[in-house]
Amino acid sequence: MATLPEQFHIAEVELIDRQAYVGSRTRSLIPLQRKLTGQAYDFRVRSTLMDAMEFKPVIARLSAIQRSNDTIQVSLPIYSESESGNKFTSEAATTGQYKVNLGSTDKIGIGDFFTFMGHNKAYQVTDIVGNEIEFAPNLVANVTNSEVLIFNGMKFSFYLQGRPQRYSIAGGDNLMEIELELVERWI
Repeated sequence: MATLPEQFHIAEVELIDRQAYVGSRTRSLIPLQRKLTGQAYDFRVRSTLMDAMEFKPVIARLSAIQRSNDTIQVSLPIYSESESGNKFTSEAATTGQYKVNLGSTDKIGIGDFFTFMGHNKAYQVTDIVGNEIEFAPNLVANVTNSEVLIFNGMKFSFYLQGRPQRYSIAGGDNLMEIELELVERWI
């Protein structure tokens, strides 16, 4: 797993709202598509301004990550932050469920993102009732009793959607910024 280059500091994050489509073709090569509820989070991320000495190695590192189709682990401002520490499930849950019981929901907020220790898919809390949280999307893997949920500092796992999307030179100072499109990948 890779990380964003050290010189890439995040200035702006945008959650991209897309309807996911699964495509396939028939034997006669007729394209087919069907809509799915969103399972992966896509983000557009923009860097802070950097000079040419910082810019060139960042672009080279991002190109290497994209070429090898490597997974990038990233903590995103706001999205990876929560008042809650780690929590534990109080019972198992199976793939497809959207609720889980916890030992405590203290300091968990609606809208908080989290991952389970057993898999790196990101989920967002949509409701809290007692010690039960509801989340989206539905579970992509089973979770065990006493499985750890990571809230504050959780890391998203992404791949780069193509090469860096945009380079721009800001003002007359020859300072550049990079815009990336990151698509969630979970294992």
